[in-house]
Amino acid sequence: MDFSKLNIYDKKLSNWMLFPIRIGQILKRYSNTSKTAFNVYISVPNSIMFSYFLFQGMFDVEAHRKIRDSKIISRFLELVPGSIVYYDDKGTWRRCSVISIEENFKPPHKYHLQIQLNQGIKMFMPESQWKDKLLITNVKYEEILNARVVKDFEKFSGVLSSLYSPKTIKALESLSNPTAYFSGNKADFHRYLDSMKFEYKGISFTHEDIIHFGLKNHFANAYWLTNKDEDLEIYDNEWFISIGASKSLANLETRKNCGKIFIEDQFENVATSEQLRDSIMQRIMLDECKILTENLITLLEQEQVSIPNGVNIIAWK
Repeated sequence: MDFSKLNIYDKKLSNWMLFPIRIGQILKRYSNTSKTAFNVYISVPNSIMFSYFLFQGMFDVEAHRKIRDSKIISRFLELVPGSIVYYDDKGTWRRCSVISIEENFKPPHKYHLQIQLNQGIKMFMPESQWKDKLLITNVKYEEILNARVVKDFEKFSGVLSSLYSPKTIKALESLSNPTAYFSGNKADFHRYLDSMKFEYKGISFTHEDIIHFGLKNHFANAYWLTNKDEDLEIYDNEWFISIGASKSLANLETRKNCGKIFIEDQFENVATSEQLRDSIMQRIMLDECKILTENLITLLEQEQVSIPNGVNIIAWK
């Protein structure tokens, strides 16, 4: 998306809006290229709004990637017994449990996905049909469940397919990989998702059309972490966005392998904010981390992005 042509209430985006978008693009490009990520602390006037635009920049990078069929197949091969997929059965969508992935089950196809239908009936689907007939979810159960018809199934439609290549959005829809993971005050985050109205080349939308957790339809490009996700693995090249000083303090010592972005609201409790910054600096010194702040600022300058006054940034790995 050409963000110079994106308007909010008939006006161009301000630098306060473009800045997190560019940060998001830079971080996502970095992790896609280097296959690793790092940590960022950033202090801004409004952490929730900043996180919206940050994610928008990250997803923009994902929506411009060329997604090969081999990547989609690799994603399906990560499924385990009990994983839930949605199956398009001649226009009727069914929620099905994965039983297994079989290799060399029936040539010429290399892989078949075995899913549970009803009354003990099992189905083997070759990899050539996966991206057109199946949707992956991030849901998994211990037991194998019988299939269930999903009424009023809304796969995904609307703004994203208009803003970006429908083919790419369809591939992202099949993959159901989070562009980023979130932690913070969930109620406040969702409360303001539709508060800003944008227009791009005649298309109107809000952040609610960009950030999807699979709540209103079965498309998810973001994941909200809760206590039950303690054992959920987030990989080295993925990003975890922690919103607010208190939540960031709680997340500082967790999930050390992935890239973490701590967004502090400058109007939060002063003592909590100071404790967060002190804890970060202490962790950097104890772990002998490499400071990457200048590297990040250089990347911003190369993108001709200026840091707004009053914003504080620390980057480390």
